[in-house]
Formats: sequence, structure tokens, C-alpha cells
Amino acid sequence: MAKGELVFKGKDGYCYKRDGHTYHLLEGKSLGGHSTSDICFAIELDDEGGYKDLATWFCGCETESNKLLAICDENITNEPTAEETITNLKEEKDQLNDKISSLENKIAELKEALLIATRKQKSKQKDIHLTRQTFLDVYDYYFQRNDEEEFEEDMYGHDVHVHWHGFWCNCSDGAIACNYIIEGVRGCIEEDDDNY
Repeated sequence: MAKGELVFKGKDGYCYKRDGHTYHLLEGKSLGGHSTSDICFAIELDDEGGYKDLATWFCGCETESNKLLAICDENITNEPTAEETITNLKEEKDQLNDKISSLENKIAELKEALLIATRKQKSKQKDIHLTRQTFLDVYDYYFQRNDEEEFEEDMYGHDVHVHWHGFWCNCSDGAIACNYIIEGVRGCIEEDDDNY
């Protein structure tokens, strides 16, 4: 256990120092009362001697400095204050938001690349297996676009096939297949959480 030191500052009483941190030790007193209690509050000081935050509290306001020092060594752990914890969490949140924003941009770029790669596809090539949710994400991305010419090009000329039990059939292209089959995929996701 790291050892600290007590510093007596006259009328301001004791401060406890350890590992570059300074804590003012305050003896508890009932609000509006005259008698002190056996509770000691340790409040960390900033560089200018102002209060930062309550670090901890403990029972045992010893008058003998060696006993008080032992209690401080045991109870004041130099863990982050509530104020520091909040600041750290806000920084982590900002970093995570930046990562999320970056990933969302990359996902949009990949969807765009898939769109371009498959739009003018004339020859049969090996299809890409996607999970149901990813399939719908790409599909929805296609039809959120404002370009009417690109919408028509994506909507028509791309047949929808259904595979089952080693058989498959062509359900043609356009609105009929999309309205029934694609929406059926959406219904599968709502009924079955497994992300195949």
C-alpha cells in the first residue's frame, strides 16, 4: 500500500498528500449543531487550493497524527473522483460517436459500391450470400435514392429467384416480386430473430 503524508495547516487543519494528490480533511458536524462527529470527509484540492470533489469519507477522526495517517493510507485510494469519472466517460462517448460516424460513412460507401457493381451486370456471376438484414439494408438503400433513372435501372431487369429444397424458380423483376418476396424477407426477420 502506498504511503502518504499528513500536512498540518494551522487553522485549516490537516491535509493528506499522496502520489501528487492533495486532500483536505474535514471533520463532520451536524448542520445547525455545535458538536462534531466521528466522520472525516476527504475532499481533493485542485492546483489553486480549491475543492474539486469529495474523494471519500470514513469514520475515525483521530487526534493522533500517526493513527490518522494510517486511516488515510487505508481509505484514500487515489481512484478517480466522480467529476473525473464523468469527464472520462464523456470523452469515451465522444470517441465512440466518432467511430460510429466513421463506420456509418464506410457502410454507405460499401452500399454505393455494391450498387454500382451490380447495376449494369449483364453476365451471370456467382451471387453473394448476405444475411437477411444486410440484404434488406442494401435493398432499402437502393430505393431511398432520388435519381429516377437509377431507380428504374435498379428496380427492373434484376430477376428475383426463390430457392427451396434444391429447386428454384424465377419470380421475374419489378414491383410484383419486390412487393411480395422482399417484404416476405422483412417479415421473416420480424418473426425469426436468427440473422441468417
